[in-house]
Amino acid sequence: DAVVTLDKELQITSESQAFAAMTKFDCSRTIKDKAFLDFFIEEDRERVRIHLQAAEQPGGMQPSAFHSHLRDITGNQVAVDIAFVPFEALNGTQQLIVGIREATEQHIAELKKFSKKKKKTKKPSRSSGSDQESVAIGDTHLENESHQGQAHAVGR
Repeated sequence: DAVVTLDKELQITSESQAFAAMTKFDCSRTIKDKAFLDFFIEEDRERVRIHLQAAEQPGGMQPSAFHSHLRDITGNQVAVDIAFVPFEALNGTQQLIVGIREATEQHIAELKKFSKKKKKTKKPSRSSGSDQESVAIGDTHLENESHQGQAHAVGR
């Protein structure tokens, strides 16, 4: 797990040894003032930017979370869950405090179980007439047909 703070341009405003380790960034160099989006895979950068900058919009000053993928300096992808909270720094500037947690298979299973309890809906299945459960987790929509007992992830 790691925590960083970002300014409105999404530049890292604090040192974070944990984030540096997570991305295998050279700890002898500073991570402060680096572009946070540069640490994400190319395909996720725009979506990450939209999520984070939405906090600056009117009515957007609330905590939020989503799933994404970092790219470490060796080129490997690291699945992560991002949670962030906007705040006003002592100097009056708007910033974000961002928590980054590596998404393990166990953690993903826990999220599915928790979300299923919170957001369960029943709808008839078009193909078999059996009940189908739908669960939304971040940017992934999960469907579980009761007669099969298997979850299917469908990205939005």
